[in-house]
Amino acid sequence: MAVISILGAGAMGCLWATHLHRHLLNAADFTTPNTLQFISTKPKPSRHIGVSLHSPFLTGRPEDFRLELPVIIPSELQITPSKSESKPIHIILLCTKSYHATEAVVSLKPYLNQHCYLVLFQNGLGSQHAIIEALPDIPLFAAVSTEGVNRQANGILVHAGKGLTRIGPLNDAAMHPDVTESCLKALNFPGLKTQACADIWPALWEKLAINCAINPFTALLNCPNGAIKDTALFQENWPLLKRELSAMLHQAGLSISMQELEACVFQVINNTRTNISSMLQDKRANRKTEIDDINGFAARYLADHGLSNTVNQMLCAKVTHSSII
Repeated sequence: MAVISILGAGAMGCLWATHLHRHLLNAADFTTPNTLQFISTKPKPSRHIGVSLHSPFLTGRPEDFRLELPVIIPSELQITPSKSESKPIHIILLCTKSYHATEAVVSLKPYLNQHCYLVLFQNGLGSQHAIIEALPDIPLFAAVSTEGVNRQANGILVHAGKGLTRIGPLNDAAMHPDVTESCLKALNFPGLKTQACADIWPALWEKLAINCAINPFTALLNCPNGAIKDTALFQENWPLLKRELSAMLHQAGLSISMQELEACVFQVINNTRTNISSMLQDKRANRKTEIDDINGFAARYLADHGLSNTVNQMLCAKVTHSSII
């Protein structure tokens, strides 16, 4: 039995909330009240969050689904001091933006113990390292997801593409076999495909490189993923950006050639051609983007290792200071 809380009611958090809710309604093990809930770190949050999702993947045909879930504040987390079969494990899905992640975790820290597992869904790299340092004794996992989900202007979420979510331990506290098994078992259900990953870091680096190659162009050009390849901005910068990202991956210990990287990026562009990136969604909504943890992180990492970072630095600056075209 598990109690699952979601911090971050954005597109990914609401997608998981919807699918988890449908699963928990039909699962005999999940019978206690408030098995699934949102957490808010706001001073006076709303006590309920409504989610509307349109998905062709819920029952195999297009379907609209709406639910309302309770919202608690961190001090209301009731995490038991010890684990036993009669007491539920607690899993928190951290689905905030990367730049809010560390602050959110610090607000939770007084109410956590080693029987509460955190699963980090952040884009880019940087926040994961800060959270590992902040919570050395709490089991931490990272989730790398290729699920496509967009929020429309009317607030309805659209599950635009079915993908895979790889989940793996980030620190020693999460690597105990019982911890890993219980966490992944609770998050493995029909609707969202998950896969256990013993070493999640290569997946995090690969996703970083793909995000660096796609997201800033969509944000600057105001276009879906599939449209960037035919633009002058992409064609002029991709050859050098490809070299920078390949050098970054090699420095991080991944043996991926430039040709393999390009093939992977182009495949993602094609597979997600109608998808509106989260960075473009943020730009359209005049919100802060995660560019600093994507191309900004890549630029700093390359510079720290004496490697060229020109295009990553340029894209980071343009997305930060420019309006969409």
